Amino acid sequence: MSNTIAKVGIDLGTTNCVAAYCNDNFGYEYISLEGTDTVLPSVLYYSNQNGKEKITVGTRAITKGKDNPHNIIENSKRKIGSDASWTIDRKTFTPEDVAYELLHHMHKKITKQLNCDEVHAVITVPAEYNARQKLLTKDAAIKAKFTEVKLLQEPVAAAIAYEQNSQTEETIFVVDLGGGTFDTTILQKSLD
Repeated sequence: MSNTIAKVGIDLGTTNCVAAYCNDNFGYEYISLEGTDTVLPSVLYYSNQNGKEKITVGTRAITKGKDNPHNIIENSKRKIGSDASWTIDRKTFTPEDVAYELLHHMHKKITKQLNCDEVHAVITVPAEYNARQKLLTKDAAIKAKFTEVKLLQEPVAAAIAYEQNSQTEETIFVVDLGGGTFDTTILQKSLD
């Protein structure tokens, strides 16, 4: 029996996450991360009732957080690599823990939707991420069972996507208006 491998691109966003893959027609398709919805809010909800721990991510986490706002974690990506943490019902979460939970959820959805055994991922990160933040993001993805992980700066990913459709020599200014980041890059394309 052969191993089936899916190769995906993931935007592990401050506000929302999305994942996509290249289909057989060299087009891109988004992966349903919550039912039929392709967008997963970057939110974690934790509860511990009678010793039974429950972690929920995405839209359901937002819904549960309306009744228990102290049990919800949002905007954690900005704090990856820092000493930040959140304690909910005596359980402590780091920003990397939240990244792991989001990536773990996405991994399960990807393997089910694409019917694969392994998932290789390119994950976008903010341009200002330092080496430690990149390593922690990569470690969270590996812990979440992604077999191979590569990181790509968000504005570079946008520039590459633009460049694929361009047939002229040019210099472009790429702006990434993310939910929690604002990144730019300049790309000079030569046809040589």
